[in-house]
Amino acid sequence: MSKPTGLAGILASLFPSSNQPLSEKLSTEEFNAFSGEVNELNQRLAAQKEGNEKVTADLAAAQQQLTEATTKLTAAEKQATELQGQLSAVTTERDKYKAYYDKAAGVGTQEPTADENSRGRELTSYNQHAREVYHQVHGK
Repeated sequence: MSKPTGLAGILASLFPSSNQPLSEKLSTEEFNAFSGEVNELNQRLAAQKEGNEKVTADLAAAQQQLTEATTKLTAAEKQATELQGQLSAVTTERDKYKAYYDKAAGVGTQEPTADENSRGRELTSYNQHAREVYHQVHGK
């Protein structure tokens, strides 16, 4: 759609049914004053149209940003839920191993000079039996 540039085109676009009667009924000075007002009105309308287009474009951009932000927020909430689950699992596992460590550390404080190598020098029953069988087979 082309923009009307001449006064007649502007009048025809703004006042389609009144254009001809206005130009015939007004005196030259009145028509010139009216033409100035029409030109000013046309400029204001053009400026308003540009402003409306800019606001419409800004609104579309803001809606796009809102959609992206909502998507990112949803992804972040999902990730936070997953991480909370992982944290719970790791905390449970840590507590299990910490209990085992605390138990072993408690035994160690009761016998500070002993270790696994110095404790229980006697053989278990199955080790004693294995040693006897070995000596019987190989002689000693």
